[in-house]
Amino acid sequence: MSRGAVLLTGATGLVGDALAERLRADGWRVVGVGLDAGGPDDVVADLADDADLARVERLVGEVPELRAVVTNAGVTGPRRRPQDVTVADWDAAQAINVRPVLALSLAAARRWIAAGEAGAVVTVSSPGATRAHLHRAVYDATKGAVEALTRALAVDLGEHGIRVNAVVPAAVGGDHPDLPLGRGAAPEDVAAAVAFLVSDEARSTTGHCLAVDGGLLAQARSRGVAMRADR
Repeated sequence: MSRGAVLLTGATGLVGDALAERLRADGWRVVGVGLDAGGPDDVVADLADDADLARVERLVGEVPELRAVVTNAGVTGPRRRPQDVTVADWDAAQAINVRPVLALSLAAARRWIAAGEAGAVVTVSSPGATRAHLHRAVYDATKGAVEALTRALAVDLGEHGIRVNAVVPAAVGGDHPDLPLGRGAAPEDVAAAVAFLVSDEARSTTGHCLAVDGGLLAQARSRGVAMRADR
């Protein structure tokens, strides 16, 4: 039985593929948005491009039975010392990590409010939102913005039955003996967390940032751990 449609950005790649596969297995019709088309309903778009972003915003209003939006698209960007960071670095990172999250979340909210429907938004953050990576100031700042936006929209939209949550994956793939569980998140683990947050089982959960990180955020962080780009 179909649960309706979910719009998924960043729908290809290691995590994107796992998200699309799990959501389809759970009965969702996945409308993927990415630089490549991986599924029958997918749309090719570069969300950093204003025209493409506007096109996907319109799509949010047109997809039949849209019940959820998952904003997985994002970029890490280059590692830079603070003295080498430029405003252009910030512009490039926020153009994909922040602007589409805001634009597509609001487009979905307008649709659902106008129709008197509930809905769910899931954003994707990083431990860098609260625990700094070394030489990743721009990336970490964009993920901090995502978490702040997640909480703010959860508060503002809750009265309309719209839930907004984030997943916080870390160390995706492989063994990581410096973590409490000795491993980070598998792509399927991230997908399971997202599948829960868009489901009715999470009907009382909003404004929450769910870590899928092998315990990284529970422990003190060494300089060696902070050096790792994927955390």
